Amino acid sequence: DEDFVAEGSHFRGRVQIHGEIWNAISEMPVKAGDALIVARRDGLTLHVEPAAQPAMVFPLSKEQEKNIA
Repeated sequence: DEDFVAEGSHFRGRVQIHGEIWNAISEMPVKAGDALIVARRDGLTLHVEPAAQPAMVFPLSKEQEKNIA
């Protein structure tokens, strides 16, 4: 699992939801394994935020990213 990377005033990474890979942006830091919720979608990018309760959206590991490249 990989943490989101700081990019200007936000953090960028990739998440998997129901088997689909999405680009994601968060205003808060996201650590690998953090549960997230989708706040909104902007084209092919999801705006996510930390979830108060566990969810089924997790940042991708480097190995998973290699398998979809």
